Amino acid sequence: MIRERKRTTDFNTWLQAVELEDLEVYALYQAVENLITEGLFTCSPGRDIESSVHVVTTPAVDLKLDLVTEDARKAFLTHLRHEYMSGMEADVWLAIQKEKDAA
Repeated sequence: MIRERKRTTDFNTWLQAVELEDLEVYALYQAVENLITEGLFTCSPGRDIESSVHVVTTPAVDLKLDLVTEDARKAFLTHLRHEYMSGMEADVWLAIQKEKDAA
């Protein structure tokens, strides 16, 4: 029997469940921005390909994040930048993180 994962549209609820590590933030951002699988995160169309719903999943938690509109997807990316990347663009933030790790 296939068990359906729980779903939420609340960014904070989903992010608290995931408990992101530093570089996982970048993988999540890339997955949602580019609608791909990156690292442990996948952002894919919902069941109806014609709609703007995108579903973010990770095997790390039994909870899906539904981004129900394009505006919600953009708002999630903005939320990640402000909450996890000090408001920086993702590539700039990643470069700084790598520099810190190398020091």
